[in-house]
Amino acid sequence: MENLKQRLFQGKRDSAAQGRHQGGALAYGYTKAYNPELKAVTLKVEPFEASVVMKMYREYLKFRSLSRVVDSLNSCNIPTRNGKSWSRPAVGFILSNELYLGKVKYGTVKAKGLHCPIISPIVFNKVQQLKQQNLKKK
Repeated sequence: MENLKQRLFQGKRDSAAQGRHQGGALAYGYTKAYNPELKAVTLKVEPFEASVVMKMYREYLKFRSLSRVVDSLNSCNIPTRNGKSWSRPAVGFILSNELYLGKVKYGTVKAKGLHCPIISPIVFNKVQQLKQQNLKKK
């Protein structure tokens, strides 16, 4: 049984190193699609949700506040995928997730993903810097 667990874990690590998303909850902004060339399921950008993700990043750069981004999304009646209101943890997770840069991660493995990025590295890094500055202010 232990050998099977090790083989499964190694398989997921190898798959992540090849840029394949390793499952779990489907990230907002993406859908799953079968890629016949790769003979694998990959992430595909979902246009409306991707525009909401870009809005989150733009507004965080503008407002410099998670609460204000959440308030903006909710006041514009933009629901989550489940039809609920946005929360600070949900927006915070999206603003720090390297998946939106086109990267995948599994354990200690980080690699360029097979999916298209939604956010540019410049915007992503600026948001991370602002988040760090906000943490230091507290």
